[in-house]
Amino acid sequence: MCHQNFNALASENIQTCSTACGYQLRSRKTRSAPERHCLTCGKGFFAPLSQIKNGGGKYCSKACLYDRNKEATTRPCDVCGKEFSSPPSHSHVKTCSTECGYQVRVDTRPNEKVMVPCKHCQTLIEVYAIRADQRIYCSQVCAKSSDEVKARMSKAITGANNPAWKGGVMIAAVSATGKAYRRQPLHIEIEKAARRKRVKQQATPAWANLQKILDIYQACQEISKTTGILHHVDHIVPLTSQYVSGLHNEFNLQVIPAIDNLKKQNKHWPDMP
Repeated sequence: MCHQNFNALASENIQTCSTACGYQLRSRKTRSAPERHCLTCGKGFFAPLSQIKNGGGKYCSKACLYDRNKEATTRPCDVCGKEFSSPPSHSHVKTCSTECGYQVRVDTRPNEKVMVPCKHCQTLIEVYAIRADQRIYCSQVCAKSSDEVKARMSKAITGANNPAWKGGVMIAAVSATGKAYRRQPLHIEIEKAARRKRVKQQATPAWANLQKILDIYQACQEISKTTGILHHVDHIVPLTSQYVSGLHNEFNLQVIPAIDNLKKQNKHWPDMP
């Protein structure tokens, strides 16, 4: 457009040096296209060649496009007979409103009702025939009292099917020993974590091999993953107890099943009185 030299990659199909020149080039191409006439108002206008190539460029404005679509898709409501309009993409809609659509669904629903006995208390309940196989209890009380429902719920929430399953250690048992901190208020969680960290720091001697300690914790994770049973890193002599205070070093650590660690707590150690 301005005949100035500019740099561009060979792979890029760039014909202008700036956005302004690009806009002028597109305007020139539009004006060079043949004049078209709007299908709604008949007004003459110029459309970009790219729109014409893709089958567009039939309307001079969005208002004319909307008016044309409104004419083409205006039809009576199947329920109330009121004229309504919708875009071409909604040509399958047969009602003018949500209320009329609901009325169509109600009118076409099978109205036949049957009496079926409650599977638990045998009380007769009236249900639609189409739902006779689904409605088998008269209330939630009967459903929860059913042995079949109890067995199904028990099977779904016990053992390995329970998301809280920890390879033999349930969340209830763990939380009772202080493991599930998330069940407590946030300020208690923060205080307990800080206290535990402080105790470990005070119980770690200067000569402790930190790399060996990390290796023990890593081995614990690998054993849990390999066996499918949760394991803990246990202090052989507890860090805090009424009678003893152990050290946090590689010689006082052992990997044991989590259930054994929870039973042990801080009340058992070698050669205890």
